[in-house]
Amino acid sequence: MRVLVPSLFSLAWAASLSAIAAAQAPGAVERLGELEDRLEAARVQAHVPGMSIAIVQDGKVVLARGFGFADVAAERAADAATVYAIGSTTKAFTATVLSLIHI
Repeated sequence: MRVLVPSLFSLAWAASLSAIAAAQAPGAVERLGELEDRLEAARVQAHVPGMSIAIVQDGKVVLARGFGFADVAAERAADAATVYAIGSTTKAFTATVLSLIHI
């Protein structure tokens, strides 16, 4: 099975930035709905069993949701609180976040 984590991460990153920018704009609820649809379509296209996203703006959760399955065999749905076994990939996420911080 081929998992495109960088592609999904890039999509989620770009989509969440646009959602944050639009969160207080007119039509924000509709735009967040469109974001959810795009993320679900990307998850299915990349054959990713499950994923979750949280978008926070000014200390408030704008969107928190799971997509697909947290456990495929048990058909347990992913949600905003799903904990994923992602191993050492956290190092890449940490490096990316640190690269975005202006010190």
